[in-house]
Amino acid sequence: RRQRQMCIRDRDMDALLAAASEDRMAYTILTLMYRAGMSSTEIISLNGPENFVIYDDGPYALLDGREEACCIPEDAWKILMEYMDVRDQHESLFYNRSGRRLNTMYISRMMKRYCTKAGIHSYSAEAVRNCCAFNLFSYGASTRQTAAQMGRTEQQIRRYRGTGYKNNLRRQ
Repeated sequence: RRQRQMCIRDRDMDALLAAASEDRMAYTILTLMYRAGMSSTEIISLNGPENFVIYDDGPYALLDGREEACCIPEDAWKILMEYMDVRDQHESLFYNRSGRRLNTMYISRMMKRYCTKAGIHSYSAEAVRNCCAFNLFSYGASTRQTAAQMGRTEQQIRRYRGTGYKNNLRRQ
């Protein structure tokens, strides 16, 4: 039985982003999962600029089901703004060829397509999202800060505090 990957390796994430770089929507979705820790369900629920606010400390996404707004790092915000500048106007921020809102199956297929194109192991959207939590811990964020960013409880987030990932990150 294949063991589920909790997080995608850095070199694989780089290859995945490179493979999706010509598809602005896919690249933006991957960036929001990887850098902001947003789930595929949260991403497909976004409608447009009304889902975002800018506070003194930067941009945030207002997401259904989360008590706190989700911080969007500056680099991810720039990518999101570039996408919003060129996308067609639809009722949802991310949409399929016929203009309808994406579903989670679309993102699952998108992951498979770009993992194959990148020549890497097939990762799930959750594995990409989990990298955000691992990276936050690796760079010194507290359990409380990481839980808030990921939209989870502190109890749920403790599994990401693995030292093995920190050691691999240091080696890379």
